[in-house]
Amino acid sequence: MSARAADRLPISLSKTLLALLLGGGLILGVAKLTQPLAAAQSARQTLAQVRSALPAGFDNDPLAERFSVLGLDPSQPQRAVTVWPARRAGTLTGLAFEVQAPGYGGPIRLLLGLDAEAQIAQVRVLAHTETAGYGAPVLLPAALSALRADGSADQFAGATVTADALLRTLAATERQIKARCAQLAPNSLVCEGRTR
Repeated sequence: MSARAADRLPISLSKTLLALLLGGGLILGVAKLTQPLAAAQSARQTLAQVRSALPAGFDNDPLAERFSVLGLDPSQPQRAVTVWPARRAGTLTGLAFEVQAPGYGGPIRLLLGLDAEAQIAQVRVLAHTETAGYGAPVLLPAALSALRADGSADQFAGATVTADALLRTLAATERQIKARCAQLAPNSLVCEGRTR
């Protein structure tokens, strides 16, 4: 390396470091500015999902009133589950929360909606990795309704593993709801007789 090139090395290194610092600072600044927007968008998406599982006509903010219950998800009993309540004029009209079912292709994330009697009224699929044409069709709203109404996976040829997993998860979740009803709906007449 020539002496002239050696003299230019510290200057080009300084310029490179300065460019890296400015670029990193710019990226951090943009991330800091967009973070509240991303959080607001996430909250809107969560509210839309929760709203789809809750009874219509609630007048509260389920996201602001959310609470956690340990052991509600039968697939992960040590996990605290977020519960979103629906109220009308202060009276509890429903609850929504997420559980997981062990599907053939991996976990199936479900959003369950309970009615005022603490019965599962809505089942929404949030995410899954089931194979299209096999397990995935069972997760369509009409198929889920038929599965719940019939209570048998036999009608779903090629998807009995997924259908059975859903039925077992819903039955186990109903048992967890009964066991934790007082936590889900404290001071509610719904839980009288269900926890004993």
